[in-house]
Amino acid sequence: MRDITVPKLNSNDDSYILLEWLLPDGDTVPEGTPVAVVETAKAAEDLPSPHSGILHRLVKEGTECRPGEVIGRLFTDEDERLRYLSAPPAARAGDQDVEIVLTEPARDLVARHNLSMDMVRRLGKTIVSRADLEPLLAGGGTPPADSATIARHTPSRHQQAVADVVTRSHREIPAGYAVCKVIVDAALAAARQATEQDGYVVGLTELLVRAVAGQHSEFPVHFATWTDGGDVMLSDAPSIGVTIDVGTGLFVPVLRDANQLSLRAVAEQLLAARMAAMRGEFRAEDLRGANIGVALAEDPIVLAQPMILPPMVAMVSLGARQQEPCLGPDGGLTARSFVYVGLCYDHRLLNGRQAGLFLAALRDALQTPEGLRRLTT
Repeated sequence: MRDITVPKLNSNDDSYILLEWLLPDGDTVPEGTPVAVVETAKAAEDLPSPHSGILHRLVKEGTECRPGEVIGRLFTDEDERLRYLSAPPAARAGDQDVEIVLTEPARDLVARHNLSMDMVRRLGKTIVSRADLEPLLAGGGTPPADSATIARHTPSRHQQAVADVVTRSHREIPAGYAVCKVIVDAALAAARQATEQDGYVVGLTELLVRAVAGQHSEFPVHFATWTDGGDVMLSDAPSIGVTIDVGTGLFVPVLRDANQLSLRAVAEQLLAARMAAMRGEFRAEDLRGANIGVALAEDPIVLAQPMILPPMVAMVSLGARQQEPCLGPDGGLTARSFVYVGLCYDHRLLNGRQAGLFLAALRDALQTPEGLRRLTT
């Protein structure tokens, strides 16, 4: 008999939700076959079977599971599984179909603090006393039933993960921030032309992603990442994380090898990412591995300082488009469009001058005819 345990899927989560078992009890499972789906704070992830064998599920769907927790078992044959099922309950503590006996004081504690039986079952005991339950209360349970009623808001698991990343960013990264103004009339015209000619929707976001990717060879430190040992690692190619929030939470899917992507490929990948965000279809692999980020703001936000997402050292921001009066070629009054493009940078590696040069390169790419030709071809 071998255990199926929950792996550590990312560094931000201490627990996951077992969303679905993909196979029923008693099925023969080849090694590497996905047997369950768990939800992290950011994505859903298949759990492959670590060995071949006959499946026996220990944990119910919808249960919270921690890394290292046993959620199922694999038996070498049906006889071994039947011997296990016929064993006394004490030999199968932790199994979801084993009856748990609560002492009277323990039942009172469960009722007063609304402890779930899943939490009790994971103690691994068939007879549970009040002393067994007290450590659960120290880790946080629900308020006693007779406590005062208070309006409460509990952030979603995904929002809690965002909070953890933001807290880490504030704690670890001494960030600087610089902003430049970019006139975007020519860029908007180029985007409209690409949309009309090739039949895929292009906007300033897609052009900015291409512009950022194009700076990789000239500004390699902006695309660096910190290692666990505290060293700085330069990247072979730009992998750009782009913030997406369509009302289902903040996600940062990654466009890998972005300097090899055409404008159309960037547009198609961003569209697919927006659809995945709406449908909740991101996998963990879609959200890891960025070495620079692009943070998008929507009207009415014209200027916002983003968080640098560890282990990255830089994050580009794009504000909502604005208009301002200006003199036209004939000397008359007209209007032009502009945006603020910012760079939040890790001051341990980058200084203001390097940030200014990087922003100037982005401005030239988005504002000059030569720069726009490179972005659209």
